[in-house]
Amino acid sequence: VALVMLLILGDDLSRVRREAVAESLRKWQLEDGSFCCVNCLSSLDSESDIRFVYCAASICYILDLWHAIDLERMLQFIHGSQSYDGAFGMAPSTESHGGC
Repeated sequence: VALVMLLILGDDLSRVRREAVAESLRKWQLEDGSFCCVNCLSSLDSESDIRFVYCAASICYILDLWHAIDLERMLQFIHGSQSYDGAFGMAPSTESHGGC
């Protein structure tokens, strides 16, 4: 949200410390391709679901930091979260209307 607000206000994001953001993204991506919402070691330490994948993808898009994450693992997580009805659950093998 902060990055989008800066853009709305006309900021060029030149003062954003991109490599610090990239390091955080690397640190927060889990083995299954999802992202946790706080610095964690596993999905048991913090929430990790499609909401945080969306946030990470948005940050990567805005700051062009796709190199900072394992995109293939993230895409596998997203594809695995898609249900038979075409909608997405919070994680792989979860129901698509589960609050997302």
